[in-house]
Amino acid sequence: MRSIVLGSVRFSDSGKMVRLFTEDQGLRAFPVMGLGSSNKGRAPMFQPMSLITAEEENAKIGKLPRLTGVQRAYIFQNVYTDPIKSTIAFFCAEATERAIVEGQANVELFNFCWHAMQWLDLDEEVALFPVFWSLNIMRYCGVYPGSDGEGKYYDLREAKWTNVVPGHSDVLDRDNALLWLRLQHHDFESVRSIGMTSAQRRLMLNAAVTFLHCHVIGSKELKSVEVLREVFS
Repeated sequence: MRSIVLGSVRFSDSGKMVRLFTEDQGLRAFPVMGLGSSNKGRAPMFQPMSLITAEEENAKIGKLPRLTGVQRAYIFQNVYTDPIKSTIAFFCAEATERAIVEGQANVELFNFCWHAMQWLDLDEEVALFPVFWSLNIMRYCGVYPGSDGEGKYYDLREAKWTNVVPGHSDVLDRDNALLWLRLQHHDFESVRSIGMTSAQRRLMLNAAVTFLHCHVIGSKELKSVEVLREVFS
């Protein structure tokens, strides 16, 4: 099965419970042994957003299912050595894990993640990638913001246009809202061609994260966001 590594939690000196976004069953967790500090050769396969293939071993009654035949499906060239790309990868893993459902497939989102990570690895213009990723999570989770509508402001909490300033700060004025919503019409190649200042990119990221919290992933903090903001400041 094709799978994307989202994270892991250590449960012994050499064992981790690895969380995977699987193509056919959504979020799954498997115990993986041999990931201690003395076994560095295998550990890189289970870094966040690694692309792997594996088989699920039939579990005995009362035992957790295990993985067998784990192999890299794609070897990243610089995602884990480039500090900007590695920070983006951690954000993508965290946001994606919060958006998907255990045991429930989302093949369209999986395919987007699978191919987008390869694009991130090979491209140099990645400043808008976290925003692009967030917008596609929204799309494939069925809560994508529509760009049509009239109003002076876009209320991110309510996902609608309004002519009245809401009683909160999660709002974009019309020009910035149109810029943010315009990104939904771009693919891997063309999204990087949109010219923005660093301040605009931060605003777009904040809007995307706010919308994700309100409509997809809930209120629990995404720890990687502050690091992203520092990287792109």
